[in-house]
Amino acid sequence: MRTGNPVLKEDTFNIDKSMYERPMTIEGTTNKTMVLLFIVVMSATFSWFLYFDGEQILLLILIFTIIAFGIGLITTILHLRPLCMLY
Repeated sequence: MRTGNPVLKEDTFNIDKSMYERPMTIEGTTNKTMVLLFIVVMSATFSWFLYFDGEQILLLILIFTIIAFGIGLITTILHLRPLCMLY
């Protein structure tokens, strides 16, 4: 398959199997879901209280959006996708 997308190269799906020796379990999936849900709820609560305390959170939203975009861009350009999936 030929594509111009820099992420979808021929070796994109040829992942080193030694990184994933442990099988995926229901318990592991539940734990990861709970951790990510906790992070989302805590960040939403933090921004909610900042907003209702009269703080200007637009600048924080802009800064963290740029940081997240930068991390995603670096991850994509340097082909660090397995590092993101290790969690």
